[in-house]
Amino acid sequence: MSTTQFNVRLEEDDKQAGDEAFASIDYTPSQVVQAVWAYAARNRRNKKALRKLASLLDGQTAETSSEQEDRLKWHAAAPKMYKDMLKEMGIKETPAPLGLTDEELLYQAYVDKAAERGMPV
Repeated sequence: MSTTQFNVRLEEDDKQAGDEAFASIDYTPSQVVQAVWAYAARNRRNKKALRKLASLLDGQTAETSSEQEDRLKWHAAAPKMYKDMLKEMGIKETPAPLGLTDEELLYQAYVDKAAERGMPV
C-alpha cells in the first residue's frame, strides 16, 4: 500500500494543546489524522455518519435535537412495546435473562439457525 504526505497549517497554541491532549491517550498527530481519514473512507457513502463526524470536529453536538427527541421517545416506549409483544405471542411472564455473554448468545443463535435448516450441530 502506498502512502502520501500532506502538510497542515495550525495555530501554534492549538497544535501544542492538541499534541498534549492526544499524547495523554497515546495517540500521535499522524495516528489521529489517519483515524479520521480511515473513518471518512469507510463511511464515504454514509452522509449521516460524515455529518456527525463533521459536527464533532466542529465542536457541535453529534445528535440533533430532533434525533435526541426521537431516541428519548423510543426509549420511553420500549418497555410497553416489549410487554405488548409478549402478550401478542401468548407469553404470560417476562422471561428471565439467560445470563450469557454476547459471544455465547451469538454462538447459540448460529446453533439455532443451523438446527432450523436441518444442519448437523
